[in-house]
Amino acid sequence: MSNDMLYQVGEVQSVDAVSDNKVNRFNGTGVGIYATSYAQKSNAEARFDTFEYE
Repeated sequence: MSNDMLYQVGEVQSVDAVSDNKVNRFNGTGVGIYATSYAQKSNAEARFDTFEYE
């Protein structure tokens, strides 16, 4: 997959809700991506080759 086929999904989110706020440490932030067919049967595929977390 080339970079011109990539696009951002969603907005930048704050992880302050799960931070212990002591010298920018975190207590278990979980990050992931998924795809859904909204409870409908589907033969579609979702492939994620790249994931970037900043």
